[in-house]
Amino acid sequence: MSNLSVEFDTSSSGYPKDTPGLRIQLMEPEFCSKDVVYFEHSCYTISSARRSLKAELTAICSDGGLAQLATFNSSSALQNFVEKSQRTLVGTGLKVNSKTPLNLTQPVRIGLLHDRLTGSIFYLSNSKGELELKPLVDSSNLYYNVRPTSSRFSCGSLRLAQTADGTEVSFGVVEFVSCSESLPALLSFRDTARNCCCGCSARAVLSQIESADSQATPSETPPSSAASVTPSGTSSTKTTASHRFETTKAEKVTPPSDSTDACRKSTDVSKRESYNFFIPFVIVLILLVLVINVFQILVNLHSILRAYFAYPGN
Repeated sequence: MSNLSVEFDTSSSGYPKDTPGLRIQLMEPEFCSKDVVYFEHSCYTISSARRSLKAELTAICSDGGLAQLATFNSSSALQNFVEKSQRTLVGTGLKVNSKTPLNLTQPVRIGLLHDRLTGSIFYLSNSKGELELKPLVDSSNLYYNVRPTSSRFSCGSLRLAQTADGTEVSFGVVEFVSCSESLPALLSFRDTARNCCCGCSARAVLSQIESADSQATPSETPPSSAASVTPSGTSSTKTTASHRFETTKAEKVTPPSDSTDACRKSTDVSKRESYNFFIPFVIVLILLVLVINVFQILVNLHSILRAYFAYPGN
């Protein structure tokens, strides 16, 4: 039995023109399909086409915004999504369904962008059909790295983190790469009502990115104390020191993994084992010294008694 019920409403006043309304109804609550992830009232899947950011947004908006480039407004939301995407079972009680974990071993494009000049991170927001950049909430908690690029803005891709031995864990790492790089995209669509989101227009945000790139040069570095215009249109001041701090943090992309905890636990166990060996050793050594001293005292006492009884008149 199908888990999705899909209907095209051709009588709707589609936006943009001639775009039919798309209605999605889940046959089971919070379960899209075996290989599709359900997260916060949306279904997520990976596209088979590899495109640049501009080509991806153009393709999405040409379909009237029926699907959206997956984006997250906070790092905590992103990590919650990654955790749920790797589950093999969903549901409770008798309504448990098996699932195929989402393949995040290779990077997939998501709607996050990094500003090289300010060090800020933004997410793509669809506000009444117009895409715009908004600051990422709690971006200081995001694990990411930035590839060198001549452009001011670099685009985010999501993949699973790896431990030191190469084992993948259910923890997401974002890598910001050139927006022109061709990648498969993580797409989302709403699970109920119309999925059109009142249309989709990426012209403004793409023009904003291209304009910023044309003004920035590869040799540009953030001024020591200069106001810069963020994508939201407000001015902000970044210092060289804070930018260096953010860059250093960006390079630390290895998440707190089980292997790190295991190493710490192993070290603690080794210390405890050393203490457990040392204390009995000291006790045995003390007892040995006492035995030797007692033996020496008994030998001396025996010699004294022999001399006493061997003395004439005793």
